[in-house]
Amino acid sequence: MSLKQLMIALLFVVFGLAITQPVHAASNAALGVQPVQSTYQRDKNVSYFDLLLKAGQATPLQVKLTNSTSSAIKVDVQATTATSSDSGIVDYTGGSNTPDNTLPHKISDAVQGSKSITVPAKGSATYTATLTMPSTSFSGVMVGGLVFTPANQSSSTSGKLGVVSKYAYTVAVLARNSNDILAPKLEIGGVTSSRTKQGNQIRAMVRNTNAAFANHIETITTIKTPSGKTKTLRLADAQMAPNSKLYQAMALGTQVTAGNYQVTTTAYWGKSATGTYADGHGNHYQYRTTTNKTVKITQAKADKLTKAAAKVHSGMPKAYIIAIVVGIVLLVLIIFLLIVIFTRRKKSAQKLADLEKQVAELKNHTDK
Repeated sequence: MSLKQLMIALLFVVFGLAITQPVHAASNAALGVQPVQSTYQRDKNVSYFDLLLKAGQATPLQVKLTNSTSSAIKVDVQATTATSSDSGIVDYTGGSNTPDNTLPHKISDAVQGSKSITVPAKGSATYTATLTMPSTSFSGVMVGGLVFTPANQSSSTSGKLGVVSKYAYTVAVLARNSNDILAPKLEIGGVTSSRTKQGNQIRAMVRNTNAAFANHIETITTIKTPSGKTKTLRLADAQMAPNSKLYQAMALGTQVTAGNYQVTTTAYWGKSATGTYADGHGNHYQYRTTTNKTVKITQAKADKLTKAAAKVHSGMPKAYIIAIVVGIVLLVLIIFLLIVIFTRRKKSAQKLADLEKQVAELKNHTDK
């Protein structure tokens, strides 16, 4: 490899080390998590809790944990209430949006158990919590999870990217009083302008106000800016947790324009080939709701959002700057060392060539 090729390769390596972020998948062979099937399980073929219980009834939730390592593992445990992410996925950890205010019962309040358990080396342990149903019967289903997180993990957050080096296992928990399936009901909530972790946005809220999963839903939001430009956002084949909400958001950019933004949001659900409502993409649904709302951004608010964006974009995160500076210093040192080594080798090679030439000349002189 030539000196130039080696320098280019090292450039990629050093700068790659300076900007990459650690990400850990939500799985690890060291810890095994397996629910112990309940007597009150509705579907015996699923690997999560789906329980049919009476009002006020209590039942244990048991999960077998196995440890394949040579050291004991302490595992933190948390009971959660399911929410919906803005990408249209049910989040059994409850870490996305907050529940909708129509939620009648939080399953996280109904589950009581130890906050941690230790699994011995090369062994197993059974975690047990108690689920107690509300004292009065309710329609629909409560949904949440048991989240098992091995302790003593690195959990630092990497700047604005929000990458957390932590993994966990979640076992879904569903509980109901009846096998009757309640239909979901979608509503369009408020439409607001604000600054979030993702930047300046206009956000339209979509709500599932019933205690039922909303499956294969579709939401379409069209936003018309004060200048007359339009942008359409479409979320297709999405799912929402019972009594939850999600947001469709349009980025306003770093330079926010004051004025009126016209926002039209349509939600479809109850997907069916014979459905009355067509979405324009070849799909039909039994239900549809549409709202038209105006979001007014005053000049003062536009200036505030623009200023906040400028502050964020005025420079790189401090950690990035330090990493890049260190990378550049290392790169300079490596290049310097390579030049020294390359120069010395070149000189040595030249000396060797001169010596070989002298030996050859001497040999020729001797032969004569």
